Amino acid sequence: TDQLSPGLLSGGSKVVIRGLYSIDKLSWIGRTTLFLVFIIAGYFVWRVGPSVLIFPLIGIGSAVAYSCPPLRLSYHPIIGEWLCAFPAVSACGVGTFYVLTTTLQPTIIVAGGINALLAMGLLMHNHISDVGSDLQANPQKLTTVALVGNTLGMKKTPLVATAYFLLALLLGIVGVCFFHSIFWITVPAALGCIIATLTTAPENIKSITNREYFIYWLIIGDAVIKTLLLFYWR
Repeated sequence: TDQLSPGLLSGGSKVVIRGLYSIDKLSWIGRTTLFLVFIIAGYFVWRVGPSVLIFPLIGIGSAVAYSCPPLRLSYHPIIGEWLCAFPAVSACGVGTFYVLTTTLQPTIIVAGGINALLAMGLLMHNHISDVGSDLQANPQKLTTVALVGNTLGMKKTPLVATAYFLLALLLGIVGVCFFHSIFWITVPAALGCIIATLTTAPENIKSITNREYFIYWLIIGDAVIKTLLLFYWR
């Protein structure tokens, strides 16, 4: 899908086209990484117990379902995001907390959900530069962003990412009201992401890239600050 993408932060990096990596070498890297995942998972099973396996299984299962036949859910609008991206990203934060403490807390689950929604917004923003190549792929990769671009026009594509950032904002407010005041941090972070997305010029790669860097820092900052404050302010 990325052969024709002009994007600078996605498949548009062109490592295959430039000869930096072959498909076989990338496949080897993937298999090796997966092997290391199982070794690390085995270590935590020994230290914590078999219950930790649910988190890597969610991550690996989501990745396979998202990218590989027969499901290849990334090629379909909406379902790939909710059945793969959301559970996988949520499992990262929640699973890390569980490995460290062997407990699950509602505050951490909400934090994982917020992080997942912000990451999904970032993913949708990243898809903007790939609309043309996704629609030309065989089979066609009809992401939610590609669907909007194909039916409503490219100028509407930032609205998809905006919707996810808005959901993160709303979940942050719910978190403040019912779980922990620390979730106020999500409000300015999500608002910043919304502003960056709505000011993105969808047909300008430089605009997409610059805004995406800014969104990266907002999301990382939100996660790091909340983690530090939750650690020291219990």
